[in-house]
Amino acid sequence: MALYMIRHGETEWNERHVLQGTADIPLNYNGKRQAEALAEEIRAQGLKFDRIYVSPLERARETARITTGVPEEDMIIEPRLIEIEFGPLEGEPYELKDPEAAANLPENLFNFGFYPQFYVPPEGAESLQDVIRRTGAFLQELLPTIRPDENVLLVSHGCALHGVLYNLQGKTDLQDFWKPLFGNCKLMEWKDGQLLQL
Repeated sequence: MALYMIRHGETEWNERHVLQGTADIPLNYNGKRQAEALAEEIRAQGLKFDRIYVSPLERARETARITTGVPEEDMIIEPRLIEIEFGPLEGEPYELKDPEAAANLPENLFNFGFYPQFYVPPEGAESLQDVIRRTGAFLQELLPTIRPDENVLLVSHGCALHGVLYNLQGKTDLQDFWKPLFGNCKLMEWKDGQLLQL
């Protein structure tokens, strides 16, 4: 059994470092090129997926279509793989990689990127624990159904896939939520309790 994961390709809001959450932002030109490049890698490795589960948001669905060449009607749209709901924070600028560049962010957004254990969602938004719970519930249903010879692909979003990894790796401390970081249009494999970036 192998479980593969792809974070969607780049969007205009990724490029502008804006929180997009459940806002339905499509891939930009670079995101489509990223997905096409990953499709070539997948073909070169001879990878085939027996089941494909996809977030309902267009950027994930488009990434899944391009990278696998599988028509959307043959995929399973899974609402629990949708991105975190940021509520009133959607559309706000953010910085997740560079603490110096993020120093001017509001404290709560700074915490989201660098000290996730202290992130407090605003009213109408999801917490990281919410994301962990819903992705965990999905995995509890999915994992027992995967045959030893099956390859299953999840196409989703940065925060949602970190929720998946949090559950798979049995993490217990939110401080480790963002480790390892999941780049746009990167393929990761979970097999025999190990995480590999392909």
